[in-house]
Amino acid sequence: MRFLLFFRGAGGSDGHAGSTCVVSSRYHVARTSGFDLCRQIRQHEQLAKTPIIFLSARTQEPDRLQAFDVGGDGYITKPFSPRELIARVRNLLRIPPEAPSSETIQLGDLEIDIASMTVRVGGRNVLTTVREFRLLEYLARHRGRVFTRDQLLDAVWKKGRL
Repeated sequence: MRFLLFFRGAGGSDGHAGSTCVVSSRYHVARTSGFDLCRQIRQHEQLAKTPIIFLSARTQEPDRLQAFDVGGDGYITKPFSPRELIARVRNLLRIPPEAPSSETIQLGDLEIDIASMTVRVGGRNVLTTVREFRLLEYLARHRGRVFTRDQLLDAVWKKGRL
């Protein structure tokens, strides 16, 4: 059985108001992997901040890490408690959304649009994962500085909701 659940909090039903949380129960939804779907949601300007929880029978660490690397906010393995799922969804919906930013970082031919999480080089879009985007943004904001591996892990990987 394949399904996507959309939880909407208080607000309108037009997809722009209120809170929404996407829960993917399988990696393959309508011939698209859950990882690809998550990546597409993160690249979409209006959906980029939508919380995403993966539900999976896969319990291996590489699968869980890949879900976070493509921008997932949570990962629950089957079998799971429905109460835990509801608690996780409520927790994600409780986190206030960030105010939209129109900030763009320009470095030569490189353009990083923070609000839409897009990268352009020489006017052409470059697809990135969420983690790649966050790393590039962090380095661009702190250009000229040298970081250790641990500093980058703390700044980029631990910055998000894991």
